[in-house]
Amino acid sequence: MRVQIPADLTYGRYELHVAGAGGLTFTDHTSVKFSNRSLSVFLQTDKAIYIPGQKVNFRALAVYPDLQVYTGPMNVTIRDPNNNMIKQWLGVTGEEGVFTKFLNLSSRPVEGDWKIKAVAGNSVGEKTFTVEEYVPLKFEVKVIPPSYVLESDTTIPVTVTAKYTYGKPVTGPVTVEAQMLTTAIEVMSATKHR
Repeated sequence: MRVQIPADLTYGRYELHVAGAGGLTFTDHTSVKFSNRSLSVFLQTDKAIYIPGQKVNFRALAVYPDLQVYTGPMNVTIRDPNNNMIKQWLGVTGEEGVFTKFLNLSSRPVEGDWKIKAVAGNSVGEKTFTVEEYVPLKFEVKVIPPSYVLESDTTIPVTVTAKYTYGKPVTGPVTVEAQMLTTAIEVMSATKHR
């Protein structure tokens, strides 16, 4: 079944209601997002954060509403945080519609949020990536001891895991030191009063 879309329908989310009558009676509804764009442009980088001197790998592609890949020309630009145009490709096409390139960052680039912009037809796609000095990667360390330890135990089996904040495991040596803590337990006697 095809539904006629009004010519003046604007971009947004709509509720579609369907009702059937006759041999089988039913009703249903769903949320539908409408976009009157003829193309959707997508950009992807290999990382979100780069340090000076690194290579920024990226790709751009555009698709029609039926998800067929657009193979026509695109204009692609890269701008630094001060809006200076750093690199430009005009009228480019990619292999099977995917335009793949890279940008080598200098050893002293402007730090901050950079922007890659691709224009295909009347549609625009943008992707932001960050350039900043090296910041040591943050990671989480988990130490999982056994649920109990006996005073007579000479070794304690412990599991140690470490993962970067983006989920990849940290590899390397680890040293675990343990110390027995003693606690005094104070026993109190109480008298009941009636």
